[in-house]
Amino acid sequence: MKKSQKVNDLIFVILSILSVLAFLFCLLLKQKFIANQFLFFFLSMFLPCMVELIFKIKIAPFMQITYEIFLILHFVLGEVFNFYVLLNHYDTILHFVTAILLTIFGYSIIHYYLDDNVMFIQLFFAFLFSISCEFFWEILEFTVDHYFATNMQRFIKNGIMLQGHEAIKDTIKDMIVASIGGSSIIFLSKIKLIKNAKIRIK
Repeated sequence: MKKSQKVNDLIFVILSILSVLAFLFCLLLKQKFIANQFLFFFLSMFLPCMVELIFKIKIAPFMQITYEIFLILHFVLGEVFNFYVLLNHYDTILHFVTAILLTIFGYSIIHYYLDDNVMFIQLFFAFLFSISCEFFWEILEFTVDHYFATNMQRFIKNGIMLQGHEAIKDTIKDMIVASIGGSSIIFLSKIKLIKNAKIRIK
């Protein structure tokens, strides 16, 4: 087993244990919102494993560690410690970076099915893959807000529910930023970062 994979496995175990302990601790303190965030964090940790199992692929440790960092930035810093409110443009920066990483991941997938002579198709697929993931993420945010009374889509400001254009402003902004992030990375398709992120078929 490669050193990078061992490091990722160790990080996975530590984060899983800490998220479960934090979830139970918040339940004892009756902090429902924070407990839910740690629960979502724990469940999201297993998404790469599900992808590997379903599609019979092996995700590079680099991408797995990057994904775990994203979970920390979103659930722990963003939601639990309220960075989304405390820091201006924190949400925008996170969506931009995430779109870049998703585009890299999409490129790494299609690269194993098409040769280098169809680079345009590979890059186009990578871009669409990134935007599709962003689309489903917005659906997830809407669902969580609806059933758990959260404010992931920022449709509530200062305790007041926004209406009309303002209510969907955050969602549309996230989609635009993701589109910019996804399209920007396709011009760097040959850099070492992407090469290190490639998956391999089991």
